[in-house]
Amino acid sequence: MAILCWLALLVPCVVTIGTYLAYITDGRRGIYFWHYLEGFSELDLLIILLFIIGLAMAIFCLLVGGIQNRRRKRVLEKKPQYDFQESNRQVVKAMQLAADRFGSRHFRHTVRYYLVKPEQNFSRDDIKDTIKQRGEGQK
Repeated sequence: MAILCWLALLVPCVVTIGTYLAYITDGRRGIYFWHYLEGFSELDLLIILLFIIGLAMAIFCLLVGGIQNRRRKRVLEKKPQYDFQESNRQVVKAMQLAADRFGSRHFRHTVRYYLVKPEQNFSRDDIKDTIKQRGEGQK
């Protein structure tokens, strides 16, 4: 099965490369498996596109590699991607808001039946506004 899969991959590649090589060298190298002019212009376009994509990838890889090397050598400052303290502060503020609205956490998790009054429901931005409002005074 593996041999058949490799053949299904390699045979079209060999045919295309052989035909394109014969087209470029006017039949001196390679074998013409087909003579369609549209196919050759599509191959020209494909080669140009692959070259542009490869060039863009090379530029991207070199730039990212340079940035990583500068970070490794401590030339660039490493900034944390995720602030654990800020996240923990936000969780505490959200839990405090829930406790203010619905009672303590222990009560909420142990009660068998609890009816939420309509005025207790959160509006769309209650949690976001509470975290933002209470966080501004601390910084």
